[in-house]
Amino acid sequence: MGRRLLLGVQTAIVMLAAGCESVSAPDPNAQTVHVSGRVLAYYRPTEFSAGPRNLVGWIDADGNSRSTGPIPFDESGRFNLTVERGARVRLYAGGGRSDEIYQPCAVTVVANRDVFRDVAVVYDYSLIGAAVPPAFLEHTRVLSGAVYETTRGGRREPVRFATVYVGGIREYGQDVGWPIANTRTDNDGRYIICGLEGDSTATVYVTNPAHQTFVSTPLVLSGDAVLDIELKGTG
Repeated sequence: MGRRLLLGVQTAIVMLAAGCESVSAPDPNAQTVHVSGRVLAYYRPTEFSAGPRNLVGWIDADGNSRSTGPIPFDESGRFNLTVERGARVRLYAGGGRSDEIYQPCAVTVVANRDVFRDVAVVYDYSLIGAAVPPAFLEHTRVLSGAVYETTRGGRREPVRFATVYVGGIREYGQDVGWPIANTRTDNDGRYIICGLEGDSTATVYVTNPAHQTFVSTPLVLSGDAVLDIELKGTG
C-alpha cells in the first residue's frame, strides 16, 4: 500500500509539473503576443524614476496601422501591451514644449514573440542635446548634428532650446505625422537622436518660437548619420 501511495504521489507531481510548464511556456501558435517593459525617466546619467504621464504606441499589422491610444502603466512604470504576432510596434513617451519631456531614442520592435523593451525619457536639460546618457547610445543607430541660423554677416549661430523631432510633431496645436523620438538642442545647438536602427528613412522636424518650423526631406539611413539644420527667423 505504501509503495502504491508513493507511486501515486510521484505521478501527481509529474502531472502537476507538466501542467505548470504548459501554462508558462509560450504558445508558438498563439495569434497575439505581449510587448512589455518599463517607462524610465532619467534625471541623472545613470539614475531614473518611474515614467512620465503618457505612453502611446503605433501598431502596423496585417497591412493596417492604428494608434494604441494611451497605454496604462503602474506606479513602477511597467506596461504590458497585447498585439498581433508579427506586428511592428512603436512606443513613444516624449512630450512637447509644453511639458518638456524628451525621448531621444526611438523604440521600435517587431513582435514575432513576447518582447520586453524599456522606454527611456529625459527630464534633466543637462542630459539632452549632445549629452544623452551613454547607455542610450549602445548598439543603436544615431542621427546627430547642429541646429543653427545664418546671421547677416554670414556666420552660423547655434540655435539653442530648439525641439528636434523624428516622424512628426506634437506641440502647440501642431499635429503632424507620428513622432517616434524627440530631443532639445543644447547651448551649442547640438542634438542626438538614437534608436533609428529599425528605420530605413527618417523625416526630421525642428521647432523654435523665434524660427519657422523646419521639415526635412526623407533622410536615407544606412548607418549613423549627420544632419546640420538651418532655421529661418519668423521675422
